Amino acid sequence: MAAVSLRPRREPRLIRIDANKTLAVLVDATNVTVKLHYCTEPEIRSFIRCNGANCVACRTGKSVQERILIPVYLPASREMGTLSVETTRRPGALGPQLIWLQAKRKTSMAAISIHALKYKVEALKWDDEDEHFQAKVHDFRAHVTAGRVDLRRLYPKVDNDRLAKVPEFVRTLAILEGSDGGDSD
Repeated sequence: MAAVSLRPRREPRLIRIDANKTLAVLVDATNVTVKLHYCTEPEIRSFIRCNGANCVACRTGKSVQERILIPVYLPASREMGTLSVETTRRPGALGPQLIWLQAKRKTSMAAISIHALKYKVEALKWDDEDEHFQAKVHDFRAHVTAGRVDLRRLYPKVDNDRLAKVPEFVRTLAILEGSDGGDSD
């Protein structure tokens, strides 16, 4: 069993969707867009936020993925979470199904799962007058408004100076930009 953290979280944790149903209540008007790179280099091995102009990850050829971060209330655990949704419109993608669900109802609960790379979103009834839900969403919105919560912080921001010291990036930039790679092997 994984260790349980007793520290309060600022940003709602990322929710990983798998074959099991995840119950999630969509929270309106607080979605955030973020541009990410996936880095396999041993020093990073995760998604990181794009640094924009002159981004070292961009310069090494790392593709940019745009994601929409959607806050959700998780009724089973009674906490806030975040769905990281690709912007793709392909059949079975999560984004278009969630947009349809949000348009259908002001407050919507979904049972979300994924099978064979296709998301399944089932609309479920939800009592948006639930006091615990109302309190959690109110607190979340207050933290966002005050700047204490920024969903983009769920993904690390690695500055260009640090990225420029990753050996694979150094060698890739040397090849692509014709500079000295700093290695003699």
